[in-house]
Amino acid sequence: MDRLKDGVEKDDVDRLIGSLGEYEMAIPDELVNYYLMRAGFKTDDVRVQRLIALAVQKLMADVTNDALSHSRLRQQAQQGAKTTGRHGAAAAGADAKMMLTSDDLHKALREYGVSIRKPPYYADHELAGVQTPQPAAPVAKKNQAAGASSAAEKK
Repeated sequence: MDRLKDGVEKDDVDRLIGSLGEYEMAIPDELVNYYLMRAGFKTDDVRVQRLIALAVQKLMADVTNDALSHSRLRQQAQQGAKTTGRHGAAAAGADAKMMLTSDDLHKALREYGVSIRKPPYYADHELAGVQTPQPAAPVAKKNQAAGASSAAEKK
């Protein structure tokens, strides 16, 4: 048996690559192929695409687990600040809901060398932040309407 780097046997690698053809990945082949083509990498071998999808899936799982760990640490720190004593903290932690924040994700991604930044503002509409000219209200009509209402009050 041939040994590759890090003590991995060549037969194990061949078996893994052979099984990729029938394994259904969490990331669709079309999505992987799209991003590979955008990066300038073209291949018709499904096994290569799935091997890359497997690596991406593993990275996503690692980042998610790390973000979850950061979230747990953050929530334990918050609970520790609110309650004192072991029994109070354990009871409060059991009732708390797990919530991942973008800060948890940022800390996890930073460990992998990925830097993310928040945009200066969030545009939820295509015209958000764009000032549109408002039509000027006709002054003459306002004065006429005011004069008509004051005339009606005098009667």
